[in-house]
Amino acid sequence: MYTLEILDIDENTSDYEKYKGYEIDEERIFFIGDKRTNSRIGIIKNKNEEIKFIFNFNYVGVLPKIIFNSKTKLIFLGAYDKVFCINTDNYRVLKQVNYGNDIVFFDFIELEDKILIIFEMSIYMINDKGDIIWFYGAPEIITDYNIEKTKLKIKFFNLNYTTEISLDTGK
Repeated sequence: MYTLEILDIDENTSDYEKYKGYEIDEERIFFIGDKRTNSRIGIIKNKNEEIKFIFNFNYVGVLPKIIFNSKTKLIFLGAYDKVFCINTDNYRVLKQVNYGNDIVFFDFIELEDKILIIFEMSIYMINDKGDIIWFYGAPEIITDYNIEKTKLKIKFFNLNYTTEISLDTGK
C-alpha cells in the first residue's frame, strides 16, 4: 500500500519546514510540467512511511492521485496533465501512459483488470500494465461522469447534453 503526500513548498507555508526536514536530494525529484512558481511537491511513501518517489508538478487546482496495482506491482500516478506508470522494484517511471497533449488530469476509476483515466477533455481505458485499450476525445470540458453497467455517462460544461460511451470500446 502506498500513500501520497502533497507539500506546498513556498517558503511562506508551513509545508516548507516539513519539506526541508525531509532533506530531499534535488536530483531525485521527477518533474511533471515546467518549473513554475505555482508548483508543489508530491511524495509517494510505502506502508512503512519510507519515501519511495518524489515529484514536482504544476498545481492548477486539481491534486494528483495514485493507485497501486498489486498484481502488476505498478503505481499509476496522475498529476497535472500526465499519467505515469511507476515500477515498484526500482521506483522509476516505466512510461507515460497518455499521449501528452491532454489538459488536466482529473481521476482514476479502477475496474476489474482495467483503469479508466479521466482528463479535462479526454478519457483513456488502460490495462493493468498501463497499455492503452482505447481513447476518447471529448468535444467539451468534462464536468461529471459515472458508470452505469457497461457504459460511462459523461456530462459536459457548455454542451447541454449527456453522452454515453461503451466501457469496452470507448464509442
